[in-house]
Amino acid sequence: MNKLKTLSIFTLLLISNTIFSQEVKQHFIDKACDSCFAKNDYTNLGENTCLQAALGKWDKRLNEVYTKLKKLLNTGQQQALLSSQQQWLKYRNEEFKFINAQVKDLEGSMYPNIVLNAEITVVKNRVLILEKYLSFFESM
Repeated sequence: MNKLKTLSIFTLLLISNTIFSQEVKQHFIDKACDSCFAKNDYTNLGENTCLQAALGKWDKRLNEVYTKLKKLLNTGQQQALLSSQQQWLKYRNEEFKFINAQVKDLEGSMYPNIVLNAEITVVKNRVLILEKYLSFFESM
């Protein structure tokens, strides 16, 4: 039975990669960010404020989903999740350094927004993966 669960999880991951690339339903955090853009007339400064807020919301959502998921797992699964999350945090930190290095010496008001968008993508992708796991374990 455990092999079946493992196979189901990996199948879910493969399917979710396809779903993420063809995401139809807009996430509630993205909707809030789009609404914020509209309220701020799509100016660079206004967008920056919205993107900073969105990054904070994605980070908060990451913690919420992680906590909910952890509660549904057995001890071994919890340890695997913890290890995975610790490795992902290292990846995130290094990815953020790389993203920032690309625009370090560039001038212009659009570059901070480009950095924020890239950072949001990194965190959002992790949230979406954890939400898929959460949905899977909640359905069991």
